[in-house]
Amino acid sequence: MSKRAWMLSFWILGIGTVVLTILGMKFGLGYLLGGCVGLVNYKRNETFWSAVLSTGHAKRGTGFTHFLVNYGLMAGVLAVGVMFPAYVNIFTAALGLMIIKLAAVAELFFTER
Repeated sequence: MSKRAWMLSFWILGIGTVVLTILGMKFGLGYLLGGCVGLVNYKRNETFWSAVLSTGHAKRGTGFTHFLVNYGLMAGVLAVGVMFPAYVNIFTAALGLMIIKLAAVAELFFTER
């Protein structure tokens, strides 16, 4: 992802957190938690696939633990929303997990032609 897309992701995370915190602290906290884990997962995938492509080959079990950790992180965020609904909203946490997709769509609107 380009440096511009990363900055857009951080702006979307920051503005979304402020707006949702105005609506309620649990909404802002859920979005912030989901967004941070979404960004960490993207960075993990980026480094993992760069390493796989640089080696030039992949075995049968390549990435099993990597993806297990990624899905575990995402499930952990949603589990926190389920276990502590007074502090973290599960729906805004799920929205935060999709922050990379939001940034990719938003970047289409801000492209220079």
